[in-house]
Amino acid sequence: TITLTNDQSDVTRMMVNELENNIIFGVLLVVLVLLFFLGLRNALFVGVAIPLSMFLSM
Repeated sequence: TITLTNDQSDVTRMMVNELENNIIFGVLLVVLVLLFFLGLRNALFVGVAIPLSMFLSM
C-alpha cells in the first residue's frame, strides 16, 4: 500500500491561482499606464502582445 505523508497539492494550487491573479493584475496595470502615456491604440497593442507572447512561448 502507498501512504500519503506530505500532501502539498492544495498549497500548490493556491500559489498557482495567486500567480495567475498577479499576472492578470500586472497586465492590466501596464495597459493602464500605457493608456495614460501613449494612448488607446498603443496600449491595446501592448495589452494583446504581452499575453500572446507568453502563450506562444509555452
